[in-house]
Amino acid sequence: MGRLPNWIKAGLIWMSGAAIVLPATAAPGAASVGMAQQIGTLPIRHLLAPRPAARAQSGESASARRSGAIPLQEFSVRITAPSHDEIVGGKIEISARVQADRPEQVLFVEFEVDGRVLFADADVPYELIWQGRDPAAHRIVARAYAASGQVVEDVVRTRPPPGLAAGLSFRSRVDWVEVFVRVEDKHLRGRELKMADFSVFENGLEQPIVAVERSMNLPLAVGFMVDCSGSMIESLSLVLETAGSFIEGLMQSNHDKAFVMSFADLPSMLQEFTNDIGRLSDALDLISSGRYTRLYDSLVKAAAEFRGHEGRRALVVLTDGHDVGSDSRLRDAIEAAQRADVAIYPVAVNLSLRFVHERWVLAQLAEGTGGRVSQLQRRDDPRRIFDAITADLREQYRITYQPHISGGTGEWRAIEVQLSLQGSRRKKRLRARPGYFAE
Repeated sequence: MGRLPNWIKAGLIWMSGAAIVLPATAAPGAASVGMAQQIGTLPIRHLLAPRPAARAQSGESASARRSGAIPLQEFSVRITAPSHDEIVGGKIEISARVQADRPEQVLFVEFEVDGRVLFADADVPYELIWQGRDPAAHRIVARAYAASGQVVEDVVRTRPPPGLAAGLSFRSRVDWVEVFVRVEDKHLRGRELKMADFSVFENGLEQPIVAVERSMNLPLAVGFMVDCSGSMIESLSLVLETAGSFIEGLMQSNHDKAFVMSFADLPSMLQEFTNDIGRLSDALDLISSGRYTRLYDSLVKAAAEFRGHEGRRALVVLTDGHDVGSDSRLRDAIEAAQRADVAIYPVAVNLSLRFVHERWVLAQLAEGTGGRVSQLQRRDDPRRIFDAITADLREQYRITYQPHISGGTGEWRAIEVQLSLQGSRRKKRLRARPGYFAE
C-alpha cells in the first residue's frame, strides 16, 4: 500500500467517525497534513493499512514472504516530542520521525496514548495534537508500519504539572497565563533560578507551573511615550538627546520593536511599531509642545496599540505625572494596561518631593502593572535611567502556569509569585504584575 494523498486521508478519517480537523481541501500528493487536532478517540488504522499479523523488530516476517516485499535493512521510529520525563499538561503536541533505507515502503505511523490508539498518520511529518482531559502521567507510543510487515515502536513517558490538587481537572479549553518576574534581591542577580525555585498563587491557591525561562532573549515590544505639555517641554531637551541611544539599545534583534507617541492636549502617534532604529529616532524630532496633559487618555490609547504583538510588553513614559483634561481616570489607565499585559515604567522628570499626588499616581501605574518608577532630576544623567530600564526588561523570568480554573467571565484574579530557596530563610524580593482579568 502506497502513501495516501491528503484528500483521501481526510475522507477516510471522516468516515471513521473521529472528529479530527484536517485540511480536506489539500492538493493530492501534498507532503504534509499538518498538525491534526484530535477530539475523538476512534482508532482508524484499519482504514489506512492492514494491521500486520505479527510484529517484528527486524528480519523477514511471514507477511513479507507472502507479499514478496523485501524487508527494510534500516527501519526505526523515534518520538521527537514530547521528550521522556517532560512535564506536560492539557494540550500535547506529539511528533515522530522515521528512519528507513527505503522511505517509500513506510505505510504509516500510529500514535497510542495510555493504551488507546488515537490517530494513524500516513504523511510526513508524522504528528498529532492531543487534548488531554485530566492532569496525569502519560505513556506515549509511536508505532511505524512498513509494507514488508515490519513494525517498530518508540515509547516515552511524561509527567503532569506539579502541584495539581486531587479532584481538579482541566477543561476542554486550556488557558496559559504568563507572568514576568523581576528578582530584586541583589544576592540572587547572578544565579540561574529554576522552575522548582518559584511558586505561583492565584487567588490564594497554588497553581501548576509549566515553564520558567529567562526573558533575556525574548522579543520586546516597547512603547516610548513623551509628555510634551507646556510644563515639560523645557525639561526634555537633554532627555530626548539620549532617548535615541536608549531605543537603539532596546533593539537587539529583528523581533524587538517599539513605537513613539507624544501626548499633551491629545495623544499623537509619531511612529507605529517598527524595529527600524532610524525611523524611531526621526520620530523623536517630531515632538512639539502642547498645553494640557491628558495622561490617562494617552495611556489607554497606548495600551490598545499592543494588540496582536507578542513578547515582553512595556510602556516607558516620560512625564511629571500631572493629568489635565482626560476623560479616563487613573484606574481606567491601569486596567487598560493590565488587560493588554503591559508593564508601565514611568520616568518622573524634574518632579520635586512636594508633588505628593503626582508621585503617588506614577507609583500606582507602576505597581498595578509590574513596572517601576524612575526619578530623573536636572543633574541626573538620562543614560543611567535608560540603562536601568533596559536591564530591568531583559533580566526577568517568564513564568507560564496553567490555572486550575480555565477561561473566565472577565473577573479579576490576583497573582502572587513567591521564591523559596532551600537553606535560606530570608524572604526574597520579587516584582510582578498583581493579577489579570480572566477572559
